[in-house]
Amino acid sequence: MPKLRALYRGKELEVDYSGTDNVMIALYDDVDWGTCGGSCACASCICIVQEGEEYFDPPSEEELDLLHAEGRPSSRLGCQLDLANAPDGKVKIKI
Repeated sequence: MPKLRALYRGKELEVDYSGTDNVMIALYDDVDWGTCGGSCACASCICIVQEGEEYFDPPSEEELDLLHAEGRPSSRLGCQLDLANAPDGKVKIKI
C-alpha cells in the first residue's frame, strides 16, 4: 500500500492509504478532524501540502472561499486532496 507522510503536533507520521482515499480519510485515525465528514463545509481539515502539490487538482471555488474565510488562502482542505494520483511516499502534509 502507498504511504503518506504528515507532520502533526511536531510528530512525523507515515500512514497507508488506498487510491480512493483523500488526505483527511488517510489521516483520520491519527488526526482529530471536524464534523462535516469531508463535504468541504467546515474547514477543520486545513493543512499545508509541503511536498507533492503537483499530484492534486487545483482548489475549487468552494474550497478557496472557505480558506479565505479562515484567513489561510495558501493552505488546502484535506477532504479535497484526492490521493488517486499520488505516488508512494511523494506527498507530505503539515497539519
